[in-house]
Amino acid sequence: MRRLALGFLLLVLALGGALGFALWNAQSYLNRHRAWIEARASAATGRRVSLGEIGVSVWGGLGASIADLEIADDPEFSDEPFVEAALVRVEVAILPALLGRVEVRDIVVEAPTIRVIRGPRGMNYATLGPAPSPDAKAPRSAEAALAEAEPAGEAGRALSLLVALLTIRDGEVHFADRTVTPPARQTIRHLDVRATGVAGADPVAIELAAAVLGSEDRNVRLRGEVGPLRLDGTQAPASIPLDLSVDMGPLAWGAGREPLEGSIAAEGSVGELRVRTEMVLADLRVAGDGTVEVGPPLAADLRLVARAERLPLAVLGVAPPGDGEPEMLRDLRATGRIEAGDALRFAGELRIAGGLVRDVAFENLHAVGSLAGEVASLDEVELALFGGTYEGSGRYDFRDPGAPRFAVRQQLHDLDVAELLASRVPGAAGRVTGRLAATLEVSGVAASPEALPASIEGGGEVAVTGGVLRGVNLPDLILERLTGLGGLTNLLSRDLRERYVEVFSGDDTPFDELSATLEIDGGRATTDDAVITARDYSLRGAGSVAFDGEMDFVATFIASEGLTDEMVGAARELRHLVGRDGRFAVPVRITGVLPRVTAEPDAAALARGVTRGAVAAGLELLGVGSNEPKDRGAASHRGQEPEDAEAGSSRGHEADAGQGAPGSEVEVIERGLRSLFGD
Repeated sequence: MRRLALGFLLLVLALGGALGFALWNAQSYLNRHRAWIEARASAATGRRVSLGEIGVSVWGGLGASIADLEIADDPEFSDEPFVEAALVRVEVAILPALLGRVEVRDIVVEAPTIRVIRGPRGMNYATLGPAPSPDAKAPRSAEAALAEAEPAGEAGRALSLLVALLTIRDGEVHFADRTVTPPARQTIRHLDVRATGVAGADPVAIELAAAVLGSEDRNVRLRGEVGPLRLDGTQAPASIPLDLSVDMGPLAWGAGREPLEGSIAAEGSVGELRVRTEMVLADLRVAGDGTVEVGPPLAADLRLVARAERLPLAVLGVAPPGDGEPEMLRDLRATGRIEAGDALRFAGELRIAGGLVRDVAFENLHAVGSLAGEVASLDEVELALFGGTYEGSGRYDFRDPGAPRFAVRQQLHDLDVAELLASRVPGAAGRVTGRLAATLEVSGVAASPEALPASIEGGGEVAVTGGVLRGVNLPDLILERLTGLGGLTNLLSRDLRERYVEVFSGDDTPFDELSATLEIDGGRATTDDAVITARDYSLRGAGSVAFDGEMDFVATFIASEGLTDEMVGAARELRHLVGRDGRFAVPVRITGVLPRVTAEPDAAALARGVTRGAVAAGLELLGVGSNEPKDRGAASHRGQEPEDAEAGSSRGHEADAGQGAPGSEVEVIERGLRSLFGD
């Protein structure tokens, strides 16, 4: 028994020594013919391939190892290697190898680096492979190597090749898109790939894991089947069958945003995929299915459905200002369709039951929009906010990234002005209250927030009802300025103020309606038909208001008949500023920055009116005034316009010329002036 055991041991040692000698010879043989191997690989890939030291081993199976593998890139894309690998190990089955057939049990690539580049001519990997023409020649270096180093008898020998397993460990893939400025870059780290049956009659089973979007841990995992694959170069890539699923997450896709998790399933072929997706972002779930055709150009038809019972806007990187309430969307439902060809196209519909965005609460949002290339259109949007409703449509053209243009049409119905100003124009908060209705069409260039106001142009109609101008009492301000002018000393008596307490008391200007037709340009809104109406007066005028509240208006203050009677009774001189409609009217100029404005009466126009009145009063004393009875001539404030009064006085003078006059005409005028203003 001892002799048998000793004999067996000697036999094993002898076989091991013989096999070791043979492998040493094989290793020496492979290194001596490394140039021939590199030339073969270069011809197969269409790129220069260089190899380091080649070793042979039997541990774990017959195999070879290649150090410092390098595959060059297309020179039109980069001077850096397309692929680098510290070590590649190839393990083959021993028995088939002895029979002249290569069956690769495993290919292991350790720590490879792959550089993928997109340029104006496409992707850098698209030029991999032998020349398509049968007459195509290998690179010159490969030709020389084949001529000089090809072992005798090896030319033309066909080998049966079966790759059972491909493994990539801890690889990196660097993406660079040079079609945009600056180039967009992304890196995939810790890439592990395990593919079974790479070159067989059955589909290739693939498992993949990688770390993306800056993660240190693997957060993307893929599994499924590809193929069958044929490595003889006769298979069109677009026809390769696929059945894959990808699980993602957590993906940190932006600072301050909640991580994204989800899955994608694809079946079909490389050229045409049927895609199913489901993404989860906080409480938001986005599901989709559709067809994607891969090729130049990419074509896609993808239908998406998104649902969320409650979606915090923090997941989208939107945070409330200061310590405001958490911003939230309620009951979000969205559907859309994506089409990709020469240009990306999208059409979708969005419904949100309510929410809080930038401290603005809204309800019942419904929007229909589309994207065609670099032009986004909002075909319809409706929502309830600020106590009223908003309807709008718009267009955003970003074909020029430095100066994107927009155009918006808006209809506002019964909005609370105070809430609107507090939210959107903080500098004007509290200045105006009331209910707003408006139709506006504006356009501009959104180059920067600072330049935006000056670029806006357009116009429309605006009306505010049941409102108050806070911090300024326009009637009191205007009539106070009249006091003391031309002897108007009793214009705003205590009795008058008490009888019209709503008009003259307080620091505000209540009104029934404020309306205007606007033209917007250069950061200002201009109008020539602004009207403020209240129970006891109205203001009608023209002017402009800047976006910062600075205003410049020329208007006419018109008192009601009742207020006119009271004012004329307190200051009889005002009867000469009463128009044919029986109302006191005075032109004023309103300037300043809301609410700090001043209202200055037009002194020249006021003087002309009073002078005409004085002349008329003097002529009446001559008996050449109005044909009306004298008990109504001086006391009536429902007289004629100044021009009409002059005409009437002239006619009366001609009619009564034969009656004579007490003294000269000049003396009578002087007497009239004294009666009007006192001695």
